[in-house]
Amino acid sequence: MASQILRCPACGSYGLGEACSCGSRRVPPRPPKYSPEDRYADYRRQYKELHPEEARRAELVPQKAASEKRPAANVPSFVQKRKAAE
Repeated sequence: MASQILRCPACGSYGLGEACSCGSRRVPPRPPKYSPEDRYADYRRQYKELHPEEARRAELVPQKAASEKRPAANVPSFVQKRKAAE
């Protein structure tokens, strides 16, 4: 997992390590690819039933308003250009 970029849901910074400087944990920025043969769907549903608070928190990450976002210094330039084009 260390070779993939991760995003901190609390402050919005990106990095390769799971520990963020703000103290929270970084997660993959995108959901996993969809597969009709999802081998882990049962496990995911069981987890959501056992831990509804944590599952809801993971799904509903609050998004900052455009005026609140700080410039991301550690985001690669190609990501910044792609976001600007959108």
